Amino acid sequence: MASPSTPVSATKRTDFISQGKKATPKTPTTPKTSTKRKVLTVEDRIRVLELHEKGESAKKISVTMGCGKTQIQNIIKDKVDLKANYVAGKFGGERKYLKPRRSLYAVLNQEVFDWFCGVRAKDMPVTGTLIKEKAQILTLEKDGVYDLFTASNGWLESWRKQFNIKSLALSGESNSVDPAILDDWASRLPTVLEGYELKDVFNADETGLYYRTLPSRSLVHAGESGKGIRTSKDRITVLLCCSAAGEKVKPLVIGRTQNPRCFRAYGRHELGVGYEFNSKAWMTSKIFRTWLESVNNKMRIQGRHILLLVDNCAAHPPYELSNIKVSMSQSLSFEPWKHEL
Repeated sequence: MASPSTPVSATKRTDFISQGKKATPKTPTTPKTSTKRKVLTVEDRIRVLELHEKGESAKKISVTMGCGKTQIQNIIKDKVDLKANYVAGKFGGERKYLKPRRSLYAVLNQEVFDWFCGVRAKDMPVTGTLIKEKAQILTLEKDGVYDLFTASNGWLESWRKQFNIKSLALSGESNSVDPAILDDWASRLPTVLEGYELKDVFNADETGLYYRTLPSRSLVHAGESGKGIRTSKDRITVLLCCSAAGEKVKPLVIGRTQNPRCFRAYGRHELGVGYEFNSKAWMTSKIFRTWLESVNNKMRIQGRHILLLVDNCAAHPPYELSNIKVSMSQSLSFEPWKHEL
């Protein structure tokens, strides 16, 4: 038996260390070297698109061009702008590469903006609908370059942000109503409607239709004043009426002439609306009474008794009718469902 002072052999010392699971030092690794991104010229990018149109995959094209697959996919993604700029000769011979664009339709966006500036230079109002229609017209002139383009609301919003375009009122007035009057009407409304179903509660009101006027709002460049031009005041009056349940009464149109030219090819029964006239195309008490009597006859045939809510004005004098109860109000805002009726 060996004495305590007997030295331990090298083999046993190695086994002891191994059993203690002492970690062995790792071999130092060589840091990875980054590969420099290959810059493709405009001609190279056009060749990429040609290969892609022949059916080659992005991976195969990347091997052919000696660059990364992601780089090829980005070129294919921007093919619409790349082709449009190349055809338009926007790249000089000295330019070696094309800076990636944020928008697929940068060229189209710029053309729409140029048109927009030309129109606003004449102080003409421009709406979002006009912007989208102009964009669609421009795409038709590009011979299929923008086949996938749709002038959506999302595109319009992006276009406005790109060129810092905002919406501004060019002219107009705002009339406020005394809140106390509205509160008083709201408190009396349940009593007025008592005994009537929603399908028998109607509201009628007139509105002026300025059929030749320009929009009162326009898209303008940031910093531009809301200057407009004189617009036409030609108008007609339209009386609209419907029930709280959604039933609509045939509209009444009030014009200036007895037989407008546009009626010559049609009979009045084909218009889909009632028609009256006077020199100012305004609602009068006589026209209102005639309209009321026609609605009253309709309700009498149907065996219905209805409540008609109208504004309190000189053209709406009180009338006693067999099947219609007319209720006058000031600044009527009729939303009975908000009053839990």
